[in-house]
This record gives sequence, C-alpha cells and structure tokens, in this order.
Amino acid sequence: MTAARRGAPLVILGLSVLVVSTAAVMIRYAQLAGVPSLAIAFWRLGFATVVLSMVVLAKPRSRQELSKLPSSTWMALIFSGFFLALHFASWISSLAYTSVASSAALVTTNPIWIALISWLIFKERISGWLALGIATAMLGSLMIFLSDAANTGLSGSNPLLGNMLALVGSITVCGYLLIGQRIADKISLWLYVTLVYAIGAGFLGIFTIVSNVFIIRFHEPWLAMFGWFGFRPSTHWSHRYQLCS
Repeated sequence: MTAARRGAPLVILGLSVLVVSTAAVMIRYAQLAGVPSLAIAFWRLGFATVVLSMVVLAKPRSRQELSKLPSSTWMALIFSGFFLALHFASWISSLAYTSVASSAALVTTNPIWIALISWLIFKERISGWLALGIATAMLGSLMIFLSDAANTGLSGSNPLLGNMLALVGSITVCGYLLIGQRIADKISLWLYVTLVYAIGAGFLGIFTIVSNVFIIRFHEPWLAMFGWFGFRPSTHWSHRYQLCS
C-alpha cells in the first residue's frame, strides 16, 4: 500500500471531524439570522445529493447497479430516506430551542437506541459492559434534561422541547443506519448514501410545503453557507470508509 493510499483515511477523517464539529454552531447562527430550520435541513441534504450524484452516477458501474435494483431494495431506501429526513428536521429544529451543547450531546446518543432496537427487534445480545454503558448514557441524558429545566433562560427559548427534538433526531437516524446495515450486501455504500440523501431531500421538500416554509426567501449568501452544510451529510459515509480502510 502506497503512502498516499495509507494517508487517505486520515485526510477523510480530518475533514469529517472538521465539518461535524462546526455544523451545529453554524446552523444555530443561520437560525439567528432568520433562516427556517426546515430550509436548512432541505438544503443540507439537497447540496449533498448534488455533490454525491456527480461523483457516483458518473461511474458506469453505479448506473448499471442502479438500473438493476429490486423493488424490495427501493422500498428499504424510501424508508431509510424518510428516517433521515426526520432526523435532520428534528435535530436542526432542536437547535432553535435548546443549547448547542445539549442538542449535540443528545443527538449523538444513537448508539444507545441502536443497541436497544437490535436487542428488541433483532434479538441481538447485549453484554454486561454494553448495558452499563447504556445505563450511564441514559443517566447523563436525564441530567441534561434536569439541568436545562432548571436553567430555562440560559439554555434556550424552550429547552425541554429542544431536548426532545434532539432525542427524536437521535432515534430516527437509527432507522437510516440499521436499514443500511441490513441491505449492505444488496447495494454499494456510495449508491446507498446518494439515493437515500436524494429521497430524504424529497421528503424534506414535502415537509417545507406542508409547513408553508419558503426555502429560498432569505439572504443569498446563506446559499453558499448551505454548500458547506451540504458537505456535512456527505461525511456520514466517511466513518464507515475509515473502518473499512
């Protein structure tokens, strides 16, 4: 393996950490400037879809794979895209009501829910150490709720609502992750992510129409910022890339 090939996962990891660590703060800044939460969610997935489509669909092998996807896989993709849309809609909305720290802490509790869902639905075993970790994380989440309830003025306009939305975002992203795990042998990672993002953006577009939210009625410079936002969801696949490298 060449030095460049060995260094690729580290470069991707660095970019992923940079984008992930700045996303919540930048989203909150956009909300303070008057950009609707659903508009932010739509453009994030929308830009990510455009970027990934240009890369993935340019490959003949990906286009051939796309043409041969069975209906069962398409159904799984639709459900996965729906869960991903709910994740972004709820989590981004949470930042308008609670603190960035609380929202970020709660939305990243998805390993807890994945473990519980896998145990309840797929009958996967939970080890003693994992159970201890789940209990500790849930205790920490409870402490965040109680702390925000006691400091309403410091944590946001409605911290309890914001924290609940962040938890919803954490739980719904599990659907995206678990479905991806279950159909990993039926579709390539790049194509899976591209199609799910496109479907998720479609659902978010429907959400904005139903909620009467305008997705372009704000200052134009924010569209450039959404390009960065859109790069953020594109980094989701990088975590699996690093594990496989």
